[in-house]
Amino acid sequence: VLTHEELEQRNKMRRSIVVVKDLKAGHCIGTDDIDFKRPGNGISPKRKNEVIGKTLLVDIEADSIIKESDINI
Repeated sequence: VLTHEELEQRNKMRRSIVVVKDLKAGHCIGTDDIDFKRPGNGISPKRKNEVIGKTLLVDIEADSIIKESDINI
């Protein structure tokens, strides 16, 4: 069983899908639009195929984590 501190550290070490540039609502996300960065409190890079090809519902600034509410997964 992991302690509370270990769980916090694990989330800090994991990565999330982020956008590499400012993107506007209506933009179709491509492979060149995303990267993977810490912390891991967003969508896991393992799910990148669920994100690529989706249309943004909101504007997102560069280096922001993509949330499920930002796209229709």
